[in-house]
Amino acid sequence: MDKKEKTDRGVKKKRKKKHLFLNIIVVVLILIGLYFLATSGIFAIEKIMVKSSGHHFTDAKIADLSGIKKSDNLWKTRTSNAEKRLERNPYIANAKIKRKLPDAIEITINEREENYAIAVEGGFAVLDWSGIVLRHTNEALRLPLIEGVEVEKAATGSAIVSSRDLLLSDTVKLLENTNKAGLYFKRVRVTDVGIKAYIYDTLSVRGRLESVDKNLDKVKLVMLDLAKQKIKRGTIIVGENGNCTFSPEKS
Repeated sequence: MDKKEKTDRGVKKKRKKKHLFLNIIVVVLILIGLYFLATSGIFAIEKIMVKSSGHHFTDAKIADLSGIKKSDNLWKTRTSNAEKRLERNPYIANAKIKRKLPDAIEITINEREENYAIAVEGGFAVLDWSGIVLRHTNEALRLPLIEGVEVEKAATGSAIVSSRDLLLSDTVKLLENTNKAGLYFKRVRVTDVGIKAYIYDTLSVRGRLESVDKNLDKVKLVMLDLAKQKIKRGTIIVGENGNCTFSPEKS
């Protein structure tokens, strides 16, 4: 290799290094520009949109629980942290937050509904069908009430714990099926031998839990017949064979 070739190769290497250095500078400048653009007032949040499956919260309340505020920077907002803040509320099953360019945040939440209550020390625990305790109260409720099942723990925001979890689960399933069938039991008293479910304070359904659950369609027919006759006192007895009989005397 002669001296000229060595010189040419040296020049080419210097040019490559120079181009590489310039490319790095350009990339760094672009990144700096993007950072300042993203953190500028151009991407300040102007709208917080809320989509909810329930009715417990106003849009303003959801925004407040998320910790996101108008004028916050869209890109600096930590959506995952905001989702966790929302899900700390027992009424919110899950939350999802999306950025919407150029200036909006969209919050989607699935709410838990108050489905039934259970008697606990000092009052009542209000729960959804999955068994999550939503709140405690000592006031009268317009929800189906379960009595007779010992509760070991009923912490707000957590699943209820009973020494007889299976019995409680089966009773809740009965209430859920009752709701689907278009029926309503205001109170269900659970014992070792069966249940007594109250339609009114003076009209009830009695039988083994599984028998009542499997024959809700027959119970409904009897209830409709009693309603036509304006009868609000007595007991509907569900046998293990599924037959339903009515006793006009309050048991």
